[in-house]
Amino acid sequence: MPMELATYLIENHLTPVEFARAIGVKSRSTIPRYLSGERMPTGAIVRRIETATGGKVTARDLRHTYLERQNRPRFTREIEDPTPFPWSRHEWEEDEEAEAALRTMIAEAREGDCASPPLQLAIDELGDAVTTDIEQRHFQLHGRLSDAQSLVQFANDARTKRGEPPIDYPGVRPIYVNKKKDRPYGYGRQVVQEDS
Repeated sequence: MPMELATYLIENHLTPVEFARAIGVKSRSTIPRYLSGERMPTGAIVRRIETATGGKVTARDLRHTYLERQNRPRFTREIEDPTPFPWSRHEWEEDEEAEAALRTMIAEAREGDCASPPLQLAIDELGDAVTTDIEQRHFQLHGRLSDAQSLVQFANDARTKRGEPPIDYPGVRPIYVNKKKDRPYGYGRQVVQEDS
């Protein structure tokens, strides 16, 4: 009895990649394209598919999927299938559950959940200019939303002006100080003393 390739793969617990290896197809995206009707296999590949499936999937089944796709109106938006294949990466219910779990985890304060020592030093350096909401994981500098690296950069600017060493923090690039003019130059905010 003939069947569609997708049905055969589901019943035999095969992924498209495993089936591609079984019929000797090198590209991982070829079988999903056959399944969606985006591509029609050549005669040699059709014979390999018929042999691998024991005649259950024929050229007619593959051609039907291909023609069905070609006859769709050209400019209509394709609606996602509500029942995706088991190997599909777009299982929307699971994505929604994972997203909800992530949001819940972020919202919950954990024990010891506070700024790292370098970041805390930068916050202390900037004083009242910084407001933090560790539970919501954001900072504001002078009333504007800011990230941790920007806070450290601004704190390093203030420390540099006073001649103090910069705060070492990932992602903050060094500034080189020109000793002749005693002014920073370069890209970033961290200060590295240049020898004359």
